[in-house]
Amino acid sequence: MSARSRSVGLAALPAVIALACALAAPAARAGQWIQVSCVNPSGSGTILQRGARGTAHLVFTAGDAGGPGVYAATVRIGKRTVYSGTPNTDDGTCVAVGDDGGTLMFDHQQPCPQTTSVAIPIHTARYPDGRHELSVTVSDAAGNVATVLDRRITTFNPQKTPRPRHGIKTRFKISWRWDHGRTLLRSIRLRSLPRHARVTVACRGPHCPTLARHAAIARHARRLMHSLAGVRLRARDRLLLTVSAPHRRSERVQLRIRDGRKPQATLLSRRHRAHHH
Repeated sequence: MSARSRSVGLAALPAVIALACALAAPAARAGQWIQVSCVNPSGSGTILQRGARGTAHLVFTAGDAGGPGVYAATVRIGKRTVYSGTPNTDDGTCVAVGDDGGTLMFDHQQPCPQTTSVAIPIHTARYPDGRHELSVTVSDAAGNVATVLDRRITTFNPQKTPRPRHGIKTRFKISWRWDHGRTLLRSIRLRSLPRHARVTVACRGPHCPTLARHAAIARHARRLMHSLAGVRLRARDRLLLTVSAPHRRSERVQLRIRDGRKPQATLLSRRHRAHHH
């Protein structure tokens, strides 16, 4: 084991980013670069794609040629930290054994890999639909820190209401954006609406807005749904959607607005309520 030493790195880590697939861009200082891939080797989508949904990945490679190596990376979406840690400890070599006045101490002169790749799964359904700020911060073994990626991304995970077992089997597909106690209805679509059906909308709660439209027959249902886009609701409000048709059991869906979470959809037509998160 060699004597413990400080790692002395360059003034900054990778500063220039290539967003094109399979391209690496050199930074302003020699030996520093970062590559952000818009293709995920596993075949699933990446967080850089427009309207990322489900489990998307952030895949990038950072390099510090000639320096002490890449020590840590932190990924944030908005104010939430998605990942923070050492991507590659290099069998324990890239693990700090202490610090000297804020400078990390290692048992090796070249402690960390000069090139390291990171693939981080991101569960996009945890975030409201729409725009978010994605940032990646990387530090080298000498303690130099730089924000190597700062860009806007979008997510899209529309909520589907539960499927009724009996009667009318219309389903609503809803895109929401929530921030603490306030929720914005971005879009709402209908599937499997009977030809002679009628759709009604009502809001119940202490903060319900005035709705521009309240009911429509099947051929005008799309217009009714369009009028709901942009409606702002608050925690404890409930949006009630009812689909009725001659000689068929009506379908009633309640959307309960919650604080800081996606609204909860409940089929009121069932004897035992079924929840869809």
